[in-house]
Amino acid sequence: MLDRQLTFKQHLEGLCGKVRAHNYLLCLLAGSTWGVHASVLRTSVLSLVYSATEYATPAWCRSIHTEKLDVALNDTLRIISGCLKLTHRVLPSVLLGILLAHLRREYSTFKLALQAQLNTNQPLHTLVQSAQFLGTQCLHSQRPFRRYAAAIVNSGLNLLEPWRAAWESAMPPAQFLVTPAVCLPSGSELLKSVGSTK
Repeated sequence: MLDRQLTFKQHLEGLCGKVRAHNYLLCLLAGSTWGVHASVLRTSVLSLVYSATEYATPAWCRSIHTEKLDVALNDTLRIISGCLKLTHRVLPSVLLGILLAHLRREYSTFKLALQAQLNTNQPLHTLVQSAQFLGTQCLHSQRPFRRYAAAIVNSGLNLLEPWRAAWESAMPPAQFLVTPAVCLPSGSELLKSVGSTK
């Protein structure tokens, strides 16, 4: 959904509405007295929520309105992990083995930019290649795709380092029990007992 100034505000507000609707369904799946397995909840979130919110991510990932979407996605992770609302946003992502939303957006942009750089038949190839020879940018508030794509390809994206840095700066009580990884931690295979609370 495009607006006149390409701020993607309306598009991101629509995505937030989709996430809230899916969150209602996830609340039913992650019940307090019963609930599905942790791996099923994780797969449900990746297929229902993240697949919808990451469509055409490289186009709008540099918008200032992405924070609204991040709030809704943090609510999603708290619902299926059972964490309280006051829990730091990094803890549910580490417990579920799902990268933080802004890192996932950077990765999708990195994949597109790398594909454009390697494939000469790709329409974005000349755009990304020419961005490497551009001079200094006059307006630092504007972050055009070609500059961002060229910078992220040249840097060689490492997703675990910023994730681990955010985890260490959060200083949760269980910091040394779990480390950031794109998989469920040990203990997630244990079933909920009937009558347990969330």
